[in-house]
Amino acid sequence: MKYKPPSRVTWDDFCERFETEVLPSQAEKTANLTITVFNAVRRIIDPKMLVALNAEQISLMQSKLRKAGCAEASIQAYMRQLKAALRWGHRQGMLNSVPNIEMPKKVNTMKGRPIAAEEFERMLSNVADGLLNVKRSRRDQKRKQRA
Repeated sequence: MKYKPPSRVTWDDFCERFETEVLPSQAEKTANLTITVFNAVRRIIDPKMLVALNAEQISLMQSKLRKAGCAEASIQAYMRQLKAALRWGHRQGMLNSVPNIEMPKKVNTMKGRPIAAEEFERMLSNVADGLLNVKRSRRDQKRKQRA
């Protein structure tokens, strides 16, 4: 493998290029999340150079986010965005290699929302009405068969 000197791209230059070249083509929520992740990296790790963002620093960032009360699902979303951005930087020649990012495993995300008591009662009522209709139609079919 050929030796490549370490990149001299600063973290701020990387963020600026990503924000001008990639973010305009992304959905608004995705762009906002990416900016949030970049700000969190600045706040927690404060790398001067892009190459300073290594696996150890990213793992430290994850633990600090947990201590700050950040949900596992949020940390996982942050890591996905960071990984995608760093992969883009690698493809652009800004990084020689993408640091290994361990993704949080324990993510208990709720699918949807809990139903309200009123919704549950309405659902039971509709099921009961449907069962009564099925009973009536069977009874009517039996009467027709007898006649």
